[in-house]
Amino acid sequence: DCFSGLCVEKRCLDSSKPCPNACSRRGSCIFVSQTTGATVPTCSTLNPLCSAVCSCNAGYFGKACDLTASAYLALVSFRELLCAKVYESMALEDVTLESVKSRLQLVGSILTQREQVSDAALRNCTAALVETVEESPTLACQSGALSLAVSALSSVLEKGAGTLDESLVTVIL
Repeated sequence: DCFSGLCVEKRCLDSSKPCPNACSRRGSCIFVSQTTGATVPTCSTLNPLCSAVCSCNAGYFGKACDLTASAYLALVSFRELLCAKVYESMALEDVTLESVKSRLQLVGSILTQREQVSDAALRNCTAALVETVEESPTLACQSGALSLAVSALSSVLEKGAGTLDESLVTVIL
C-alpha cells in the first residue's frame, strides 16, 4: 500500500499533490508553502508544509476555478448574510449547550470556504464566536462544544491569513 498510489517493483514513488478537480481546466495548478505563503516549485504528497492551489483564469473563481463571477459574488453575499444573521440572532436565543454548539458549528461551517468570506462576514462571524465563548464559557467548554469552538477559531485564523481581496469584488461588479 503506497500513500501516493504509485508503486514500481513494490516501491512507493512520490508524486505531486493535485489541485482540486484539475482547476476545472480554467486555471493552473501552483504550489504554495504553508509556512511562508510563497509559491514553491514542487509539492510532494509526502510534504505536509505545502499545498496545491488553483490560480484561476480571468472570470473564474473558487478552489477549483469552477465558479463564474456572478456565482462567486452570490456565495460571498450569502456567507456575509449568514454571518450577520447568526450575530443578530444571538440576542433572541436562549443560551443552552445545544444552542452554543449549534452556533459554533454554524460559524465554523460558514467560514470553511475562506475565499468566499468577505471582511464583513469575517467580522460578524468572529464576533458571534467570541461573544458566545465570552458570555457562556462553561457551556463553550462542555461536551463537544470546545472542539467546535477550536475548529471555528481555526477557520477565523486561516481566513485572516488569506483574506478576500475586497478590490477584486469591486472589479467584478
